[in-house]
Amino acid sequence: QQLAVEYARGRVTFGKALTQRQAIQFMLAENAADIEAAKQLVLHAARRFEQGAEDASMQSSMAKMHAVTMLTNVTDKALQIHGGLGY
Repeated sequence: QQLAVEYARGRVTFGKALTQRQAIQFMLAENAADIEAAKQLVLHAARRFEQGAEDASMQSSMAKMHAVTMLTNVTDKALQIHGGLGY
């Protein structure tokens, strides 16, 4: 995510940095929100495990499932932001 942000700040197309384009802003915002959601799910699962909760295993499985999906989506958007350099 950070590499995509840095690239978008420095890449200028048609006189504007990519970060000034709404579609790119949406992609970066969605990525940031997805990453934060995954972090919070992991922290919640860890908290439940430390508390000895019966649902700790389920919580950790949900966190893992979300994180894997999130990584695929975030990586895809980062590649799109980088354009031809991303491949």
